[in-house]
Amino acid sequence: MTSGPLTRADLEALWRDVNDESYWRPLVESPGAPIETVEQSMAQVERVSVAVDRTTQAMYIFQWSGQSDAPASGEALAVVALRVVRASSFDRLVVFEPGLSIAHVTDDYGEDGAKPFATGRRYTPLLRCALLPGDAELTIPAVAERPGTGYNQPQPGTIREFVQTGGGLTNTGRATPEGLFATSTGAGPQLAPGHVGGYVEFLDGPMAGQRRQIRRYAGGSPSVVEFDRYVVFRGATTAGEFVPGERVLAFDVSGAVVSTGTLVAANAMFFAFELDATSAYVAAATVVVGTSSAATFTIESTIQQPAVAGVGAWRFLDWTPDVGVAITNPEPPAGGRAAMLDELGLERNVPRASREPDASYQARVGNPADVVTPNAIRRAANHVLAPYGLACCFRQVGSRLLPGFFYDAGSSANVPQHPAANYAYDMPATSAHRNKVLLDLAHFRGWFRVGVPRLHLGEFGFAYDVGRKNAYDQRLAQSNFFDGFPVGNRAVYAALWAAVERARMGGVRWDLYIEDVGCF
Repeated sequence: MTSGPLTRADLEALWRDVNDESYWRPLVESPGAPIETVEQSMAQVERVSVAVDRTTQAMYIFQWSGQSDAPASGEALAVVALRVVRASSFDRLVVFEPGLSIAHVTDDYGEDGAKPFATGRRYTPLLRCALLPGDAELTIPAVAERPGTGYNQPQPGTIREFVQTGGGLTNTGRATPEGLFATSTGAGPQLAPGHVGGYVEFLDGPMAGQRRQIRRYAGGSPSVVEFDRYVVFRGATTAGEFVPGERVLAFDVSGAVVSTGTLVAANAMFFAFELDATSAYVAAATVVVGTSSAATFTIESTIQQPAVAGVGAWRFLDWTPDVGVAITNPEPPAGGRAAMLDELGLERNVPRASREPDASYQARVGNPADVVTPNAIRRAANHVLAPYGLACCFRQVGSRLLPGFFYDAGSSANVPQHPAANYAYDMPATSAHRNKVLLDLAHFRGWFRVGVPRLHLGEFGFAYDVGRKNAYDQRLAQSNFFDGFPVGNRAVYAALWAAVERARMGGVRWDLYIEDVGCF
């Protein structure tokens, strides 16, 4: 078998190898044989193998020659191209805004056949996209709502459900558009925050038959929402190519700017832009010019203009049956990753800097600064001891000076003897074997000891009964003691402890001890 995750071919070959040919051949060759269960198991194990491989390989900080999947990296959102197809209402502008959620829905078992099951994975457009009048199809670049490799899993055709509430909701009381706002009054349903991004159709009044997208929920009781300010023209692009999202200016026949806004979409026959909140729509506009591209669109007629004041009942539209659009993914998403590199960095007490790219963070995590290496620890300890002409004894677990416990690496009864291979299991606790010790789970790796010579910086205090005077006959309270301690020794050891604490890597255990025997 090849390295890396097991493939369907690997699993099928293994299945044939471990089963008698008289068993598997009828399943493979006989028409109608019940081999689906076996094939399903192979498909499941293949997916599990991929997940195991991806997870284990992400434990490596740097790429190595045997890598079968990507090494550790920062979090990333899966991206996917969503395909929108329109089946009706070809005369209208339909806009898909960032924040609109499209859900991953797969088929699960049901007693009466397959039934849809929402996985909880959702995707949203990366940027504003629009179907102009006459457009039947549109590709929308979308991104997963959360990072992780799980968002790479949806198969083609499974990201297909618009997430919205209240499709078909109708208020036959009155809705009063006032510029940007519509106030729902009377009995019946009210608009809510979950309706933002969806479309409302007016059933009567001066806006009868018009559809408006809800851009913002302003709250209140009754509810107040902000409608779109889209303006749509029919005409012809006469020069250049417009840049998506650029600022546009509408001029009248005299060359005066009469309206300003932001481009929504444009093609050879139709042009749509979002009118600025501070700009009024002027029907006398004859040409629109892009401020970045300098492209021009000559206006023949107005297809849609902003809302006007008036009274009218409304109905909240469902994306597919009412707006007439369906959405799906022709290909699986890709690029979703978990923040494994950040996890490994935090284990080493190396957090990612704000907006730090993976490359530099990977270098810092994989090659920590020389404040945590054995040499750095030795330097920190010896810096404290150097004024006294002394040096520390650094023992790192697994090294020659601290080999730890090995159960059966040799015996004191072996002839000839190999002392280097004789470990603590059958060794007496002599000075030569004092560091061949049993290690628990907290110390068997990532542990070190710093040995310091015994200092003689003086005892302070009084002996119990030496000389003519002792602690019992002292008149001064501050001198009334006889159990003195080596103040000088304690100060040096405390300074050395603090220096090593600053130099060691976070999470690594260590001990300070008195080395009376010698550093061997």
